[in-house]
Amino acid sequence: MNTTISGSKAAAVVLIATALLLGGSPARAEDDWHRKGTWETYGSAQYLFGDTVDFSKFGARLKVDDTALFGLGVGYHVTDHWAVSLDLLGGFNSFNSSSTQLALNNDAFVLSVAVNAEYNYLRGRFSPLLRAGLGCYDITDNAGYWTTYGETDFSWNVGGGFRWNATDHLVLKLVGGASWTELKNSSSTAQFGFVTLSIGASF
Repeated sequence: MNTTISGSKAAAVVLIATALLLGGSPARAEDDWHRKGTWETYGSAQYLFGDTVDFSKFGARLKVDDTALFGLGVGYHVTDHWAVSLDLLGGFNSFNSSSTQLALNNDAFVLSVAVNAEYNYLRGRFSPLLRAGLGCYDITDNAGYWTTYGETDFSWNVGGGFRWNATDHLVLKLVGGASWTELKNSSSTAQFGFVTLSIGASF
């Protein structure tokens, strides 16, 4: 979709500009640096891998396409190892089914909201991490000028990756994982893989 492509370019420009702006801040010595008590705000770009979901009561299978989501997040480091975060991501996706009882070939806006707990293995600026969280997917059909359908479904996720505090005020994170949700009236759990790149400020 043109909307997705334009959004991808705009998000990429914002993420790169943020990195260049914050990258000029010098880093403190490793032994003087800590994460405990610090906040992070960041922009994120996520590639979401789709799935095919069973709707046995309609004799149908719904294909959810791969898509790109973009958004913002905020996090707080409770200790040098443990952190909590709130992530908001949104984008358009295609839902397709050829069943006579559930005939769909439409685009919808998907909003992902997740509250995550994150464990950083190492105290240093570069560390592997594990993440788990709870949240929801809000799906709104935007056909024409009127909203024709919407649902909000509980979700949960797990993932792992790396974080790097390049300077005292620049942080980069790369996380891969999977999220699960139960779409309304479905007879199987939808599983979406994801890869998320986040760039932001630490203070």
